[in-house]
Amino acid sequence: MSIHGQTPCVIFENRFSADWRTTKLCPEEMLRDLDSLKVTIEKSNPNPYLYCGKLEFDRAYQQARNILSTPRSYLEFTQTMSEFTNVMADSHTQILPRTFGSAMRKDYGRIFLPITKIENQYYLAFDSHGLKAGTEIFKINNIAVDSIFNIAADYVSIEGAAFSLKDELTAHVFSSIVSLIVPLDINEKFSITVDENTLVTSEALDSKTYQKKRDAYFETILPEKEDIEYDIYPEDRIGVLKIHTFAPYNVKKAYRRIHRFFVWCHEYDLDMVIDLRNNGGGSADLVQLVYSYLDANGYCTPNNVVWKSSELSQIPKGLREIFFPKRFEKKVLIDEDRRSYYHALRSPINTVDTIYMQHAKKSKLVCNGNVNVLINAGTASASVDFAHIIKERKRGVLIGTPCNGGMTGTWGNAKMYYLPITGIGYSISTIRYNYNREFQYDLNPIQPDIEFKIKPDHLESDYDILLEDLLENGLKEVR
Repeated sequence: MSIHGQTPCVIFENRFSADWRTTKLCPEEMLRDLDSLKVTIEKSNPNPYLYCGKLEFDRAYQQARNILSTPRSYLEFTQTMSEFTNVMADSHTQILPRTFGSAMRKDYGRIFLPITKIENQYYLAFDSHGLKAGTEIFKINNIAVDSIFNIAADYVSIEGAAFSLKDELTAHVFSSIVSLIVPLDINEKFSITVDENTLVTSEALDSKTYQKKRDAYFETILPEKEDIEYDIYPEDRIGVLKIHTFAPYNVKKAYRRIHRFFVWCHEYDLDMVIDLRNNGGGSADLVQLVYSYLDANGYCTPNNVVWKSSELSQIPKGLREIFFPKRFEKKVLIDEDRRSYYHALRSPINTVDTIYMQHAKKSKLVCNGNVNVLINAGTASASVDFAHIIKERKRGVLIGTPCNGGMTGTWGNAKMYYLPITGIGYSISTIRYNYNREFQYDLNPIQPDIEFKIKPDHLESDYDILLEDLLENGLKEVR
């Protein structure tokens, strides 16, 4: 324990000797983490001031320094760090609350309540603590849920001016934050106020049970068993392609599955639903591949990539042979776009370069059916590329809620960075995807052509309300 002025604070190395949820952290260590983060962002991001301007970035940094110059709780520290980087409005540069657990003692209890906000009311998004999804929540341990939700929303990173996305995305981080606000030991009882006056008593979870709950929740949002899934409904004349990620674990398997889907759709002249909800992105090559089955001309995306070479973005020298082994090098260098990217990976540290893409992927097999693309706040990065193409070419109808990126481009190639003292994880973007060569930026998110918002009763349902509606009533058209 150290004394800073009149306020005792704990050296982070000794965090397990005290309850870090209520004990203050020392300013010297918090400032070291803050300064390290700022330097790393400025060295790694091709333009961290793109949306906010350097003056606003520096002002946010100085404000964070002022706050962290006195002892702060772990909650106050992480919230201040998140508020600093959120000024960038970069969906890829963000604090990762899932890494907070490394600072927790084994005897700390955890609360798993993924709360979502719908029309200024708060609902449980997943069965937990004896309550069913769709239950309206008013208080947790007598603390108003709206005050907890507002704090948790500070940990959500959005792209540009996509402010409406925060209500949708906060459910994903809510449980990580509520455990800081309501400190409990394992099996300690706490109360949940539902239906205004009804109190439900539950117990805090141990870390393993909490993790199982968390994994089960995210499995409903973004299944990990299969990166690419499809279903064919010949009687409804609809094919459904679910792309959970554009960064599949098994690329060859993903390519085969995508091809088989479009073969079915072509053979039976089917309309198509392409589900990109909660698809956090991945490879622009795969985006081009999927679109090539919908348009004989294909589409080259992104138009250009602004690359910042740094220790964070560079592939370590020992791994280069894994990613680009010599037997494939000639094949890589035949393709002009891949060659540009290949050379960018080897550019000197601190180099900023713009790589212009030249060629669109094209397919001999092209489907002419109608297309509905499902998007939401979790549609980000390379998925924004796809949504942009669909809207730009008017090749389909976007349905859902705004996605986490705009019509002029987004960020990418996010790399993990751990703060040197507290070990908190950050993702930091190292490239900028642009969809044109005008280098003018629209901060507004891509809007759906037809809005579909989740309602409380949807949370209670065991099936996908939107998808069932499309299968039952046919694809939507913009009139």
